[in-house]
Amino acid sequence: MSPDNWRPYFLLGELYAKRGMGDAAVDAYAAAVERDSENPDLRNDLGLTLVRTERPGEGESHLLKAIRLAPDMIEAVLNLAFCYATQEKWKPAKEQANLVIQKTEAGSDLHEKAKRLLVSIANAESVNSK
Repeated sequence: MSPDNWRPYFLLGELYAKRGMGDAAVDAYAAAVERDSENPDLRNDLGLTLVRTERPGEGESHLLKAIRLAPDMIEAVLNLAFCYATQEKWKPAKEQANLVIQKTEAGSDLHEKAKRLLVSIANAESVNSK
């Protein structure tokens, strides 16, 4: 096995993430990214895992890089919307979620997730304004 191969680290990251081992998943995905820093899928998975482990500030840069590398990767755009929402950056979260809605087919999984996120943001904004 080549020590420069990202795949084993990615697979470990997936395994840890499925088992709810967030920190271990972050470490494994980060090792995969070290070996292939221009891979948008790896950046997306690392970014989302960082968001899920309550480290959205760290995840944001990986999600932005994934989108720069693959502008049509709508999943990364939705993950960035979640990242912003987690940080209560409502305006950019809504912008990214609306972009997902514009670029996906009504009824698709990503489209519906973006719609639900917009509803959640609206609810959070109304609670915060009281």
